[in-house]
Amino acid sequence: MGKNMYIKLSLIVLLILVCMPGCDNDIELLTPSREMPVVYCILNQNDSVHFVRLERSFAGHENAFVMARESDSIYYNHAEVYLEEWYDREYRSTIPFDLIDTIRRDSGIFAYHKNPIYAAKASLNGNSVYKLNIRIPDGDSLITAQTHLVDGIRIIKPEFTRPTIAFSAYNNYLNVEWMSAPYARIYFLQLRFNYLEVLGLDTITKSMTWNISHFVSEHAKGGKKMDTQILHENFYKWISAKFASPQKGIKRIATKKAIDLIFTVGGEELYTYMDVTNPNSSIVTERPVYTNISNGIGLLSARYEQEIKGKAMTYASIDSLSFGEITKGLGFVDSNDDYYIK
Repeated sequence: MGKNMYIKLSLIVLLILVCMPGCDNDIELLTPSREMPVVYCILNQNDSVHFVRLERSFAGHENAFVMARESDSIYYNHAEVYLEEWYDREYRSTIPFDLIDTIRRDSGIFAYHKNPIYAAKASLNGNSVYKLNIRIPDGDSLITAQTHLVDGIRIIKPEFTRPTIAFSAYNNYLNVEWMSAPYARIYFLQLRFNYLEVLGLDTITKSMTWNISHFVSEHAKGGKKMDTQILHENFYKWISAKFASPQKGIKRIATKKAIDLIFTVGGEELYTYMDVTNPNSSIVTERPVYTNISNGIGLLSARYEQEIKGKAMTYASIDSLSFGEITKGLGFVDSNDDYYIK
């Protein structure tokens, strides 16, 4: 190749949010002046194990796709990786990370016969700042980054004390309201639908998850009221798109805890990363690179998940699921089924 290039992992947004150690193998070609460490880490205080992916840009005279299949081209042999916890500008503790190679990586362009990841078991404090430090043998400088953890949001509607959620008349709306969290900018809302499939004496518990939408707050100070409305008709259209008619003899039942609402909240750095790297229709094909890693490139940020779990569907909603124009024929029983009246 005539000039140096590096290849960095392009992370799919949903994989960033769930911090899957096995990442996608799409590539994006850029041309920096020198080899550089590539770091990705998304912290969540709800997790018991935390992961840091450390790789490197590489340069050479061979074909880039050939070099990408060589582990030595994209991995460091060893590095010292640790987190520092700081609270109110005071140092609290250090969390060391160990190198593991037990999580498989999907096959693709990059070398996948091994998948070194740095992992640490630790309890994180939602009110603290965490500083990531990485030392690479023979490296020029300490690689650093820091982030505030994202704490919980205050969900206003639907109320936690409300036992049911209605999806009855198609033209009605379910109102969802919450207060934004400090150090957070982006909010993903999902709905999990829990149901049973019954064949004779056999019952299988299943669920499907609907990715409703994402929302961005004006700032990361927290305390801003945010809201959305879910059209009842759209719930049934989603059910219709996900379910085929059941096999003969199978009946489907919305459980008595059929509806979970899931909020996944992302830190300000994560929002900026997604905003900068989001594909668009601009004729300018070269996109800027966002990083908050000093002496490297990549991302350190935080996420947090919060749920309203176990809401029952109203009897009118169950009957709409069974008899409604959109979902009839999908095998869902009505509210007169023995499951509901016993």
